[in-house]
This record gives sequence, C-alpha cells and structure tokens, in this order.
Amino acid sequence: MARQVIDELDEPQTIWSTVSRFAGLGCVLMLIGIISVPFFPRFRDYRVLNEEGREVAARRDKIRAQLDEKEAELRMLKTDPQFIELKARDHLDLSKEGEVIFRFEQEK
Repeated sequence: MARQVIDELDEPQTIWSTVSRFAGLGCVLMLIGIISVPFFPRFRDYRVLNEEGREVAARRDKIRAQLDEKEAELRMLKTDPQFIELKARDHLDLSKEGEVIFRFEQEK
C-alpha cells in the first residue's frame, strides 16, 4: 500500500494536470478582479477624503495653537499688571523716558 502511494507521487505530471492548475489559478485571479472592480471608485473617494481630513486636522491644530495663545494672554491680563502695562504701551505706541523701542514685523 505505502509503495503504491510512493509510486504514484513519483509519476511525471501530464500536460493536462499542469494546464488544469493554471486554468484554476486563472479563474481565481479573474474572480478576484471581478469582485474588486466595483471598489476602485471607492478607493479614489477614500484618498480624496483622507487628504481633506489631513487639511482639516492641520487647520484644527493651528486654531488650537491660536486659542492656547489667546488663553495664556487672557490669564496674563487678569493676573500680571506689568503685562497690562506692556500691552497698553504697545497698543498706544508709547514709551518711557529714555527707552528705545525696536519693532520687528513678521513677513506674511
């Protein structure tokens, strides 16, 4: 019995067994292709939405940073008299006697 199984495994494969294996593989690949075709537009939509999501997240992070900056400034206005003086002098373009003021403009 065992000798018979070994003899069958040692037999050379015929051309038809090779053809049938390739045909089966081709059918499986074709089936995968047919199933995946309806999803291609969805992948494109997903990429567009993903890019929009990144842009929204970047804007959100920028607005959060501005909010944190404004909250810190508000806390300083409530608690620090020197900060209030500095802001008032900056807003009104005033300076103390003998003080030299340097202004640096940010490029936009």
